Amino acid sequence: MRTNRWKQILRYGWLIAAVALLGACGDANLFDGASDPSGSQAEMEQGLAALDQQSWDEAIEIFSAMDTSDPEVRKYLASAYLGKAGFDTLDLVDRMAQAQETGQADSVAYEAVTDIFDEDGDGQISATELDEKLGLLEKALAVFGIDGGGGAARMVAAVDTSGLTDDEIFQAGVLAAIHAVLGVVEQLEYPEGSGNYLLTVDELRKHPAVIAGVTVPDGFDDDLAWVREAVGVLSPELLVGSTPTDGNDIAEDFDRFLRDIGYLPDEQVTDAELRDFLNRVIQ
Repeated sequence: MRTNRWKQILRYGWLIAAVALLGACGDANLFDGASDPSGSQAEMEQGLAALDQQSWDEAIEIFSAMDTSDPEVRKYLASAYLGKAGFDTLDLVDRMAQAQETGQADSVAYEAVTDIFDEDGDGQISATELDEKLGLLEKALAVFGIDGGGGAARMVAAVDTSGLTDDEIFQAGVLAAIHAVLGVVEQLEYPEGSGNYLLTVDELRKHPAVIAGVTVPDGFDDDLAWVREAVGVLSPELLVGSTPTDGNDIAEDFDRFLRDIGYLPDEQVTDAELRDFLNRVIQ
């Protein structure tokens, strides 16, 4: 039941505020009392209703026309792009929590993301579908001022979070993690020239040879820098390169993902590190 899912993730506190609109429970009362600091109350209510009904294009149109300097509008607009891409953030939370309960540790974020996008259950995704999802993710990241082209964050070894709330930083981190994973998937074509990409870990296990040709995608380190910012917001004591202490479960999972993939603040992920990561994922 949806109610049980909400109870399960209440321990993540304000995480709900950032992602509650995805995997919506279908109850319009979910949005009662929503603030409206920038647009008319009618516009806000229309946009929230469109999100609740998963009318993504309508929601995008409504929130794009509002004042995107308002954090609430940015949050909902990014959620609409993410919903149109077919991603259920609550499902991600569920999967990561379940993986912890069953004792899984390595690469939880990678597998959680790819499994969610396996809509038809065949373990693959077409080039057209993948390009569409990446494009929508880049539009969602752009809502927060993040250029999907890459390079800027790594050059200064930090990301510019000025003007963003903690909710937005976490939401941007989730988006960046998804973008990073799909950027890797974009190289896992099998058979070569088919236009079909290996989406799930199970499918990748059947064709491990494709890993040898994987290189670090453009903007990959920038994506990971934003994930690191999200980790810091959720549990400031959890920083890449340190040993996780008693903190937020989701923060620990994302921190582990960064360490597994070889990301550290003072160095870039190499092709060899990325290939090693993928080989560990399929073991």
